[in-house]
Amino acid sequence: MVKKTKTIFIRIDFSLVSKRAKRIVKRITISHPIEIKLSIFVDGFEIYLESKHFPGHTWMVVFGNVEEIDVIKRKGSMLQQMLIGPQVEFYLIFPLDLKYFQFLIQHISDIFQVPIREVNIEKPTFKLVELICSLQKSIPIFAIFGKSKILNKTAKLIFKRMQITESCYLKSEFSNFFKFDQLINCRCLKLSNGSRVPLNAILSSKNEILRIENSRLTHSDFNSILKHWKCGKMPNLNYLEIGMSQQHWLIDDYDDLNEQMFANLDFEEHQPDPRRPTHLWFDDDIILEMPVDHAYDIIGDDGSIGTFRLTLYREGDDHFRGLTFEFHVWGGANK
Repeated sequence: MVKKTKTIFIRIDFSLVSKRAKRIVKRITISHPIEIKLSIFVDGFEIYLESKHFPGHTWMVVFGNVEEIDVIKRKGSMLQQMLIGPQVEFYLIFPLDLKYFQFLIQHISDIFQVPIREVNIEKPTFKLVELICSLQKSIPIFAIFGKSKILNKTAKLIFKRMQITESCYLKSEFSNFFKFDQLINCRCLKLSNGSRVPLNAILSSKNEILRIENSRLTHSDFNSILKHWKCGKMPNLNYLEIGMSQQHWLIDDYDDLNEQMFANLDFEEHQPDPRRPTHLWFDDDIILEMPVDHAYDIIGDDGSIGTFRLTLYREGDDHFRGLTFEFHVWGGANK
């Protein structure tokens, strides 16, 4: 097993010797397909290689400032291995170099003949996002996990040019100059700072799963969403979750909230149904639990069933802390 796992880095190291060596490596059929994931931090870059045939094993090509930098400069790279309980991590370490990082991503993708599956960025800049766009036509999974604000130019590049097919998670705030004309057209989308996402962008979204935190929508907007879906105008929607904090919405009358949210809607109290899924996959790692208690059902014009719930969070008896609106679509011919 050890010899087989080390062959991943042996192939990479050998393929870098010459063009002829690279051609030889490409001809060797790999019996255990790998996945490529990228993590771009402020102070370094990492390329992760994983295979379902070797659970618990991760190969990491690391670019950063390490203690053994003198060894790296002499030999070009350095191989290390670390055991963490049942997990095994193999490291191939290089000095911090963005151009060589870009070269090695394309090189590894080429010799193993697999595309990049996932990209994670801590601090998005126009140059980094442009680099990701240049690597391949589309990215299945993309995330920005840092708290740095996304500038207008960079945000436009992400929303207009990037093709994300499966899931996208954006934690950062957006520039005040950026307008959310439309959302990213991927299967699953989560925005942690959605205070500037307007109702129209949600109504025109094509996402199957859409999660927005720190929203500024109102209870009447939730009513509009339910009516819009009932008419069949959000055919892709499978699950919608919108969170709101106290700073974005001060509520004085809870009865008024319910009255406006449920206005002119035909609904009934949700009853357990074995046909209804209890969980949904957001991405490779995150599973969402569907609302059950204190929920209501609404029937769409196409026969689909939508289960929705509004959850209020309080501190003490009266102090409002936030709320979450959840809407799960199921039961139709396409669900």
